[in-house]
Amino acid sequence: MPLAILIIVCLILVFWALERLNGQRDKNKTLVQSPTATDSKPRRVDLFADEYVPRLLKNLADQGNAAAEYELAVGYAYGDYLGLSQNEPEAARLMKSASDKGFAPAQFGLGVMYMEGDGGLPRDERAAAQLFEKAAEQGHRRAQLNLGSFFEEGRGGLRKDEREAARLFKLAAEQGEAGAQSRLATYYVFGRGGLPQDNRAALEFLRLAADQGDANAQYNLGYAYERGLYGVSQNDHEAARLYKLSADQGFAAAQLNLSYYLGTGDGGVQRNEREAARLVKLAADQGLALAQAMLGNLYMEGVGGLPKDDRQAARLWQLAANQGHALGQHKLGCCYEEGLGGLGRNDGEAARLWKLAAAQEFEESIAALKRRGWM
Repeated sequence: MPLAILIIVCLILVFWALERLNGQRDKNKTLVQSPTATDSKPRRVDLFADEYVPRLLKNLADQGNAAAEYELAVGYAYGDYLGLSQNEPEAARLMKSASDKGFAPAQFGLGVMYMEGDGGLPRDERAAAQLFEKAAEQGHRRAQLNLGSFFEEGRGGLRKDEREAARLFKLAAEQGEAGAQSRLATYYVFGRGGLPQDNRAALEFLRLAADQGDANAQYNLGYAYERGLYGVSQNDHEAARLYKLSADQGFAAAQLNLSYYLGTGDGGVQRNEREAARLVKLAADQGLALAQAMLGNLYMEGVGGLPKDDRQAARLWQLAANQGHALGQHKLGCCYEEGLGGLGRNDGEAARLWKLAAAQEFEESIAALKRRGWM
């Protein structure tokens, strides 16, 4: 279990002290005999068993040990660690106590609680930013990542500062934080945050993050192989493999891109239109506009095991159009032109939607406007 080093040291000391105490009382009782008469092999009491660890941690926490308070807070926060029942207010109390003692993991944990509004705490990004900063100053890599994200987006009362974001991402990335490696790769790709445009560095950090299972990095590295970017040779097999790793973690863009390979059978993937449609739906359900538009196409054509349903298609194109996606705007415009999907004919609405898509240089909408003499 991921106990802090200090806790491990404390447990070892407790183990040693109890061993000595047992030895002083009765040297013959340092080993506990098996309760069965037929099993004469002695066994040592396991102080690291589930029933002992929470008790030891609570004793240490009662003495003000910050590391013990933090571990208990994690247990109470999730309810599936240390055998503790979930108790978010108690988690917040212990996390704050450990944070007030300057324990960096607790400062980060309390920051996350304020950021999410968990543990009965108010959602407060300013408080979160202050706590992330305290932990980051102590070298806590996840705090550096979160603080960098706040500077990147100008959240938590912080000024928007990509140079500071890049500095923090680099600090965390050098400690092996996969999320920071993935973000830093993006900065090198576009030369952001005062960093030079450097495809080699971008590729290095993407690979480091992808090897640790970072879904975003797996997707971006897969995209690089699909397109032959950042100095790698185009390789559909490797692209499909990376997309699958990312898609299996629920990354919407990877689910959509993997669906293309499943639909065509490229990249060494066995063609499977039903699985392709399932992945498109998963991505659409996460709100990915292109996936919504593509799923609309599948419903309109009735492929991938989906029923032919123009109403469902129109609904999905509307969702994509609401996000400003050109394909969704174009297809919804076509529904208004022809009166499909339960929508009445409405040339004005068709023209409006096609013009929105045409402004994004969507060729089919430009052609439709010219066909109707509206351009």
